[in-house]
Amino acid sequence: MEITTKIIYNMETWDVIEEESFEYDGEVSLCGSSGGPSQKIDYEYNRRMADLAERETAMAEKYFDAWNLSPRKLEEETAAANIDLLPLQTREEKASIPLRGETERLGLKHQQKLMENSEKFLRDSEKFLIERAPVQTEFFKQALTGIDVGKRKEEAVAEVEHAYSQAMPQYMQNLGRRGLTARPGDLRKASFDKAKAKAGASTHAGITAEAENFERLNLANSFKQ
Repeated sequence: MEITTKIIYNMETWDVIEEESFEYDGEVSLCGSSGGPSQKIDYEYNRRMADLAERETAMAEKYFDAWNLSPRKLEEETAAANIDLLPLQTREEKASIPLRGETERLGLKHQQKLMENSEKFLRDSEKFLIERAPVQTEFFKQALTGIDVGKRKEEAVAEVEHAYSQAMPQYMQNLGRRGLTARPGDLRKASFDKAKAKAGASTHAGITAEAENFERLNLANSFKQ
């Protein structure tokens, strides 16, 4: 006969995790639980356990007696008072039902109003974006296309050329009125000043055009829809 002394199950699958047993051949009344000779009764251990059980029982009775003195009466009176309050609480609950219904109705109406406002805002926003789209497209087109730096420089040089073409005849006429003629040195200086003015105008126009192009790109990059 196999005597099992220890067995551990997996509580979810009921699979045996660990098992200890031994074979016994003899009287059933004499078989031990550890595979060896019959275990002796531990009277001292049993006496301590019995004493502990008696002490726990005495403590429980003591707490029960203490509860009987005052808390029990208080709990019973509290329960009776709560029972008396039940009809009043029921009436108040019934009276509050219409009020809750009205509150819920107003809340639902408010939510519907919010939804209507949100839908209107979305429609207005969509309309605004549609109307704004061509302007944005043209804005980005011009920002990305930029300014023709070479053209700006040519225009600046042409303005200087035009200014000198108007100034030289007037200069020669003023000399003639005074009976003077332009000296070769004066003509060379005027030619040098004209070339210097044209170079300065071209450089300044190029710098300002490039700065304007950079500012356009920066504005387009930071633009928020």
